[in-house]
Amino acid sequence: MEDWYSITRKVVALYGPGLFKQHNSLYDALKVAYPDYAWQAAKFVGAEKAPSGYWKDPQNLLDILSKAEEKIGIKQVDPTD
Repeated sequence: MEDWYSITRKVVALYGPGLFKQHNSLYDALKVAYPDYAWQAAKFVGAEKAPSGYWKDPQNLLDILSKAEEKIGIKQVDPTD
């Protein structure tokens, strides 16, 4: 599955031009095709910005904040503060 991160939208459109009429991004299409895999939008080639609506999903927010906490070295988060 990790190989999908290196494939560009342009390449996919060559082989399946109608795909992006149904899905806004390769990320969105793969989430539907493989719902049990934990796709990360930021890992896709050319993912300078997240797909439309990406940040409205609370799980995406939690995922990115958890990664930031890990990189920064935050060891404990108290949601009541």
